[in-house]
Amino acid sequence: MLRKTSVLAITSSLLVAGATARADSGSLADPGGDFPDIVKVSFDNARTKVVMAMTYAGGRPQNESFYVRWGSAGRSYQVFLSPSAGLKELRYYSGSSAAQKKVACGGLVVRKPTSRSTAVTIPRSCLKKAPDALRFQGIATAGLSSSDQTKVSKLTARG
Repeated sequence: MLRKTSVLAITSSLLVAGATARADSGSLADPGGDFPDIVKVSFDNARTKVVMAMTYAGGRPQNESFYVRWGSAGRSYQVFLSPSAGLKELRYYSGSSAAQKKVACGGLVVRKPTSRSTAVTIPRSCLKKAPDALRFQGIATAGLSSSDQTKVSKLTARG
């Protein structure tokens, strides 16, 4: 009986720990058919940096937004890319209806590993307000009314 109780206690502990956060990396598949068409967002919540990548079915969108989210009040960081406007910014939102605040981040890196993907690397030192466990989302736009957005990922623990 003691052994059965110990096994149940260990199993319960693992289930509770697993419910609070997932592994330090993951990805989201996005249904096709939108324009611009995001097909996948991958993310890695590493110890010293956050890395995200978006892959598209077709050509690259006009604007790309990589979101790092947490909490229930809509707090987030956004990497906003608009090559036509010459913008590469890290922005902070203190709530869902809050105005953006630009965040200086000299270590922000943007790469275009293929003709259909973009990757960003954000040093943890630039994400001072973010907790260890985060959620991720990608949004792409073209023109005034064409957009695609992924679902928000499950909570992802810092690796």
